[in-house]
Amino acid sequence: MQERGTPGLFGLHGVRIVHIDQFWLELERLDHSVFDAIDDDYGVDIDLMLAVSDCLEPHLGDADESTGWWQNDQYYGNGIRSLSINEPDFDPRYLNALQALLKGRFAPRIIVVHMYEDIYADDCPDEPKGAVALFSDSTLITNVLAKKLALVTSVP
Repeated sequence: MQERGTPGLFGLHGVRIVHIDQFWLELERLDHSVFDAIDDDYGVDIDLMLAVSDCLEPHLGDADESTGWWQNDQYYGNGIRSLSINEPDFDPRYLNALQALLKGRFAPRIIVVHMYEDIYADDCPDEPKGAVALFSDSTLITNVLAKKLALVTSVP
């Protein structure tokens, strides 16, 4: 596993770069702490889902099959928003805007972005090409996505 602190990258907080296998292990471990830290108010998750849509729709269009992104409101459960974005539509500036949403009542929540080559292709693999977990004060990103964003020059 390769870890690297990269403060301030695209304005993101506390960036750590890890191999995709480590990413999923850490996210699974964090699921429980997130669920313990948040209230059971599903309305807050709905509000965050709407805020994510407001943030991305001006750039990517509505989240549906005609665009390069969609949002799954219950993929991980309450407290973790899950987004899937096509690689050609992925812009690292969206990450900063999404992380900026995680304050106030949204602070204990997480936004996970999965990057796929083509999320609507019949042969789209279950495993994304890269992923990032955005927290209010930190960021966990896979090494493949970090390479795409030119954060690292090689992928271990």
